[in-house]
Amino acid sequence: MSCLATGESAFKIPGARSTFINLDDMETLKAILEENDVSLFYADSPTNPLLKCVDIRLIAELCHRRGALVYIDSMCITHQPEAAHLRR
Repeated sequence: MSCLATGESAFKIPGARSTFINLDDMETLKAILEENDVSLFYADSPTNPLLKCVDIRLIAELCHRRGALVYIDSMCITHQPEAAHLRR
């Protein structure tokens, strides 16, 4: 819960909203992108605290199609596992 609370407070920008989604559910991401004016997608990968790698390629494709920037924070791990994930 502390990670969620930190995330909520870190994105307090006047006029901006943040939405937290399950990154195993790309249909929800698609719906949010279609229904909202999303300017930035932010995620940890691997996720914190479960250390699951997200599908960066798919997320970037979906977000860029709608004009949203993508920021992936990989501070929990080296880039080697992420690079392998991108090569698929």
